[in-house]
Amino acid sequence: MTTRETAVGGAPVRGRWILPAGGLAAALVLGALFGIPSSPAAGIVAVAVLGWAVAAFAAPTGLFFAGLLSLALSPQYLVPFGYTIGGFELTTWHNAVLVAAFIPFALREGVRPKPNAVLVAFAAMLVIGLTLSARLPGLSAFQSVKSFFALVLGPALFQLDLKPGSRRRALWAVAALPWISLAVGAGLQLAGVRPLFDLDWMGVSRLQGANIPPHLAELALVGMMAAAALALRRPGMTFAVLGDFGIILATGTRGSALAALAVLGAFAVVTLRARAFLRWRRFAMAGIVLAVGLLAATAVATVFRARTEAVNPADLRASVEVPRWMTRMSVNTSGRLGAWVFFFDIASADVPFGRGLGASTIANQAQVVDRAFRVPHNEYLRVLVDAGLVGLLIGVAGYALVFRRVVRGSPPALRIISWAVIVAFALDAVVANPLATQQFSVPFWMLLASFSQGGEGGTEEAHG
Repeated sequence: MTTRETAVGGAPVRGRWILPAGGLAAALVLGALFGIPSSPAAGIVAVAVLGWAVAAFAAPTGLFFAGLLSLALSPQYLVPFGYTIGGFELTTWHNAVLVAAFIPFALREGVRPKPNAVLVAFAAMLVIGLTLSARLPGLSAFQSVKSFFALVLGPALFQLDLKPGSRRRALWAVAALPWISLAVGAGLQLAGVRPLFDLDWMGVSRLQGANIPPHLAELALVGMMAAAALALRRPGMTFAVLGDFGIILATGTRGSALAALAVLGAFAVVTLRARAFLRWRRFAMAGIVLAVGLLAATAVATVFRARTEAVNPADLRASVEVPRWMTRMSVNTSGRLGAWVFFFDIASADVPFGRGLGASTIANQAQVVDRAFRVPHNEYLRVLVDAGLVGLLIGVAGYALVFRRVVRGSPPALRIISWAVIVAFALDAVVANPLATQQFSVPFWMLLASFSQGGEGGTEEAHG
């Protein structure tokens, strides 16, 4: 049997839970009796490792999807700011947990041996940063390597050789992420731990779930992409598509709202082309889609207006000198202008090769840009800072090659959705951090892997 046909360790199907369950129980008992009383940290780690080993042996698929669903939470924002364990931020520990959950599943499903172009591009950026860049003071080689592994966690999932059932489950898991966040966030509010809505520094109330508003918006955006794909065979998922769009609007995240319009428009086109609507219902659906489109555009415009009128853009100039023409713009960028000018100045010290992979994550750790961001909130600028113009060109080429594989591997009925997903990503990257935000990056790459291998399968027959 191949690795695609059996779990890690080759446990027999019949009675396969007996040994793992007994092993886990024994680990918990031994840890409680001997490890935890004498050394709580060591005992907890030992129990966690043994539990992982048992889960990897017994249910690698369940372990994988548990890790994927954990992205519904942003643990670094559920604890006091700056909280670390062993000197590492919670995002680093969360990434390590994801890797531990993904490896057994990869061994079970199988992986494609040829690395995808984005993995190669990030490896090239790492090499450029370590050898040719004018490295930012304070940026260590370890920090660059850590940034590299955080960036490739999502693209590595594109290597998975997914079975049809796994592709289907991946779509459902990604579609569920924003709703899990909302459920957990509501539970935290009921428990008096954390509010479901965040009142930001601009005085705007924004839905945040178990994340922060921008992260929930990213979850809803990628969940909307998955729901649109599922709705090709399950019309009822249309409500999930519209619900995700509503979540994005409630977060007040304008970049995600614009990106979501691309997905919503493509979904409308695919729906109208489906055989089920080629009779008289076509006209009724056309009216409904037009009405929804107008309402969506109006809602996005309302969100823009609310966020624009909240603060005078000139108040966001902060400690960085922003060109005067920028402060006269009618759209409030919530401090992005100052951040972009600041990070572009950092990149200008070495335009060809940048300041080293990870430089963009530490350049503003001291919050030099008042009321702005620790990262650029523009992925093109982020790569320019980290790897220069050469790295940016390599990265764009890598993504273009991967996106080409996604579109060519998608069934005809899914191809328009695939194009919309790509356009939405490109738009979102202008004002947000989809490369570095795991709540978007990891589910997004799972979608790309599923799409490139045929999605659920059979969508072209379902809707022609």
